[in-house]
Amino acid sequence: MTVSEKGGKAEKAKKEGYASKLVKWFTSGVERRIAEYEETKRNLEKVMRPSITITLKLPEGFEDLKKEFYDLENDEKFLRDADKLVKSHLRKKRTKKGVKAK
Repeated sequence: MTVSEKGGKAEKAKKEGYASKLVKWFTSGVERRIAEYEETKRNLEKVMRPSITITLKLPEGFEDLKKEFYDLENDEKFLRDADKLVKSHLRKKRTKKGVKAK
């Protein structure tokens, strides 16, 4: 092996090292930026139209209806019923505070 071949391999390794470092540098910030974007998006949505996210657990004794439970997430009737429940609950809170209904 000649000196130029050794130097060529070293150069190539050095270039590959720089390339991989650049790739790592560019991609390391992507995950952080995605997380920041998601947080900003959630905050903006809360300002535009306040919303909450809650977790409902499958009640004990209903393990045989697991699929139906998961389907509730996209069930329009269930979502309307949940919306009515929230409105009713908030109206009761408003009445307790002595604020007139709109």
